Amino acid sequence: MDRSTVGDLPWREYGWETASDCQDDWDLHVIAVADTTIPLPAELETLLQDVAAAIDRLAQDSPTAAVKAARSLEIIAQRSAHWPAQSARGQDPEKVAAALGLNVEETRTLLARFGGWSAYAMITRQAPQVARLRARTGRPARRPAGPSGVGCTGRSAAPDTAVRLTGEDRWTDPH
Repeated sequence: MDRSTVGDLPWREYGWETASDCQDDWDLHVIAVADTTIPLPAELETLLQDVAAAIDRLAQDSPTAAVKAARSLEIIAQRSAHWPAQSARGQDPEKVAAALGLNVEETRTLLARFGGWSAYAMITRQAPQVARLRARTGRPARRPAGPSGVGCTGRSAAPDTAVRLTGEDRWTDPH
């Protein structure tokens, strides 16, 4: 802080005003970025705002219950975003990043977290294969088998299916 701009204000009060100005600038930036992203349906946007407000109210009475509610949202997000992340993985990374309001690296990390693959894996190689398998079988696919030939059992995999990668580098359904 510059002592010449503080004037007669105590340091703490000056700091609060500066922090408030920074928060206002950040809020404007977030709004500007959000305006350039893919819009959510108004009904969903309202529901999300209502849930956030309910968790804020709950936090006043029971912080632990609010954390539990937030954890429930994480689980819902993981489950509901798995297949959309798999589909988005095969799209142009620049376009997906712009639609989400993120840079390409942040988008890759987000899609990997929701899709259940390593953020360091190739981005587009398996997505078309998964789409073909899903179209052919009508069922979701699991990740490819490891070196032992056993299908991966990652937390994001559908419990009723298993898929392994053949030597021809294509998805097959063992059922």
